[in-house]
Amino acid sequence: MLFTFRLSDDFLCSSSLKIKAINKDFIEAWRKNGVIVFKNKSDVLEFRKKLERNIDPRFIQLWNLGLSSNLITFDSDLDDVEFLIDDEDFNKIICKNFGCSTFYIDQATEDLISTYTNYKQYCSTGLKEIISLDSYSDSVFLNRAQTFSNKQIDSGDILDDIWNQRFEYFFKFNSTITVVDRYLFTNELESHNKGGNSALLNLFRKLASKNIRLKKLEFVSNDFVDDISFCNFFEQYIWCSSILKGVSDEVKFVAKADSFFVGDFHDRLVRSDKHYIEIGLGLGDIFREPKMKRFTTLTMKPKKPVDYENYINQATSINISNSQEWIKKYSKENPL
Repeated sequence: MLFTFRLSDDFLCSSSLKIKAINKDFIEAWRKNGVIVFKNKSDVLEFRKKLERNIDPRFIQLWNLGLSSNLITFDSDLDDVEFLIDDEDFNKIICKNFGCSTFYIDQATEDLISTYTNYKQYCSTGLKEIISLDSYSDSVFLNRAQTFSNKQIDSGDILDDIWNQRFEYFFKFNSTITVVDRYLFTNELESHNKGGNSALLNLFRKLASKNIRLKKLEFVSNDFVDDISFCNFFEQYIWCSSILKGVSDEVKFVAKADSFFVGDFHDRLVRSDKHYIEIGLGLGDIFREPKMKRFTTLTMKPKKPVDYENYINQATSINISNSQEWIKKYSKENPL
């Protein structure tokens, strides 16, 4: 649902950036499905300076809005990539550590490297591609991200594939995740009591295996289970592990009155820093078993124009006059 990309040094020299529609559509594709990769934070400032020098002033605001609102990540280990090389062997380029799947370049550079020996736009073995701005929508990885953002998960689909195709980057490139799943807590305890699998345990294991560290991970469900029973389960099977505990600085569980989930709002969704995922069955039903037992709809949307912010704010707080609603926070050693 998300893909990573970089921009070459000459990207902003592309003649296509003189066209408003190209600027707007590229930045919109980034907003919906992209994560731009820079080596460090100072590179973002340098990129802003390049925008001032190279982009039509009418479009600079579009780019600055993208840099302030869209997903950005940093990778200090990525290689600098030169496209003008003496021996004209494309393998010398594609072997570099891109730090992303897609490298966007200007058309003149693509025309040049297409004459190199061993040239290929898409490298299936390295899962990389180099593509010009003019053909940006032909990106294998952009199209794959767009497809999985609106494709149902079918019965029989494997959890490992679902994680790799849809959720790994969603968790990796965000700092705060909120999961709203109406029956998550109840289903977790019922499965545990029957000797079944745990969606929470599988999720924490996936996060730990990829060294993903969140600032906050929140779960909201109904209050059909009491806090003692659920928290004993969580502490005994997940929070007791130092490895699993390391996936988030804070974990928060919120039990709301079931009536909260009745109405116009979606009762099974996931919120991240920039996106929402609406799920038919809920995240628990996806992560509990190694293979899907039923199909479920899944749609990822950017926060704008979709915005559940008020709903999420209500979901992550409780009515203190309702004794059945409860909140438990875990950070470092002890629940709060």
